[in-house]
Amino acid sequence: MRVPCVGVVVLDGQGRLLVIRRAHEPGQGLWSIPGGRVEPGEDLPDAAAREAREETGLDLLVGAALGRVELPGPGGVVYAVTDFVATVRADNPADALRAGDDADEVRWVTETELADLPTSPGLVETLTAWGVRSVSGPDIPGRQRLDEARRRRQVSQLRLGDPPDLVGVVTCSQ
Repeated sequence: MRVPCVGVVVLDGQGRLLVIRRAHEPGQGLWSIPGGRVEPGEDLPDAAAREAREETGLDLLVGAALGRVELPGPGGVVYAVTDFVATVRADNPADALRAGDDADEVRWVTETELADLPTSPGLVETLTAWGVRSVSGPDIPGRQRLDEARRRRQVSQLRLGDPPDLVGVVTCSQ
């Protein structure tokens, strides 16, 4: 059985990556990008925005798909995860960032900080393979790829049967 899931990759103006610490299995206590299961009748970008809002308190503008992964789950379940590029909406209140739902903590991290956190299996490797890097400073590696993905805005062309790019990022809850 395939379970459709989504995640969001968000860098702030300082080049930091938005991450959550998972409150539940799978991956309880590990850091990952915000995301989760797609609800029946929901399209993938809407699910990505909803999951991010539930876990971080932030309203996002969801852009193009950045990549797809497939993850084995219990009992033969396969989590089919589509990760999207997203940006924080300018109209978010200053105190909007807060952990909720399946997250027990949320924060912005630099690449160095991310390397020091216990993360979901494959998270760092997958983001690196996709050209996403979280660093401080004006020249942000991976920003060009994120900007290109935002411009493509091909989210409506995605189908859950498309082959995955990589295997590894855990964003779904059981």
